[in-house]
Amino acid sequence: MNSFKNILILFLSTLVSNVYGQDRTFSQFFLNPTDINPGITGIESYLDISLGYKQLWRDFDSGDNSAFLSIDKSFGQVPSSVYKNNSLRVSDTKRYDRIDQNQKLKRKHGLGISVRADETGALKTFNAGVRYAYHLPLTLKWRLSFGSSIKFEQNSIDFAKYNVRDDSDLFIQNLMANGGNQNRYLVDFGASAYSDNLLVAISANSLVNQEFDSEDLLALDAEKTYHAFVNHKTPISSLIDLNYGVLGVYTSLSEFYWAANARLKYKNRLTLGAGYDSNDRLSGFLGLRVQDNVYLNYSYDYFVGALSTFNVVNHELVLNLKLANPYNFKELLW
Repeated sequence: MNSFKNILILFLSTLVSNVYGQDRTFSQFFLNPTDINPGITGIESYLDISLGYKQLWRDFDSGDNSAFLSIDKSFGQVPSSVYKNNSLRVSDTKRYDRIDQNQKLKRKHGLGISVRADETGALKTFNAGVRYAYHLPLTLKWRLSFGSSIKFEQNSIDFAKYNVRDDSDLFIQNLMANGGNQNRYLVDFGASAYSDNLLVAISANSLVNQEFDSEDLLALDAEKTYHAFVNHKTPISSLIDLNYGVLGVYTSLSEFYWAANARLKYKNRLTLGAGYDSNDRLSGFLGLRVQDNVYLNYSYDYFVGALSTFNVVNHELVLNLKLANPYNFKELLW
């Protein structure tokens, strides 16, 4: 029984490492960066809502897909225009400039919530969490932020997708009686430095990992993941902006990999771009502003190299809503 248990856990750990860990990162990670770095929470000064879905299509039916909901809001920042437009007129107009440069008024907080569901064959993962970040000014142009998140996560196995040769095995019976579930909480940490056009961020995910029940039979280790993320925006003309970024990822169960992308945005209405990552994945991006505060983004991934034999492609849809912005704060990076 012990050897069978070890074989099953080894198989599931390999599944998590080789398939699950690589595919969980969305190609359009730049549209939901707080998923990998809680320190970015509240970087945008409005209510930022993202809803995404990712479907992997293969020559074999493995039911691989991911979905997420992310909601972030910043609190505390007050633009100088509020004082200028809602106060008595003063002869010393430089007072407004001094208010605009006041370091205390530039501090802000970010709060967010996230829900995510992933499925890879018989293995399913669901997590939900909250996150917080504190942003403080370094200079007139640069801010520094620190943040953390805590998540509840459940891993489960759908035994209907397996044919067990001997279902009388005590370990299998106990595992099925337990529902094939593992419950735990995870804590992530992140930090970033950013200006209006440049972001540099690092994070450590699942650094704290605690199971709710020490007798849990599934016993899958949480994959500690470390991210380094850089994104830059530069104007090409009065109508076109160029965004480009690089993401580096190191995990405790698999090797280091990286992803890079570049996107052209026309009048903040149409986005076209392309990306590549070291897992031999090519990506094409298309984004449309369908209404003033509603953005729909699509990406198509095609794998080259060894994975091209299996006709592996990904489809992603991400819906972004930018709400509660009475002071018309501009987007920083995305």
